[in-house]
Amino acid sequence: MFPSARLKCSAVFFSVFWTIGMVCWDRSYSEANIIMTVMAGALAAYFWCRIMRRQIPRGRVPARPR
Repeated sequence: MFPSARLKCSAVFFSVFWTIGMVCWDRSYSEANIIMTVMAGALAAYFWCRIMRRQIPRGRVPARPR
């Protein structure tokens, strides 16, 4: 699996669980609230992917300090 595919999968995983957590935390199951939370989850996944791409250049994990 390519490093970019793993990164995208982790962004989707993060987005899904973040959205479920926010909907359950708010306990307001109105349609508008769920739509706004899903949109915020998609935005959070986008920023997660951008930040992780910057933190882990070219798919390599940084070396541990000795």
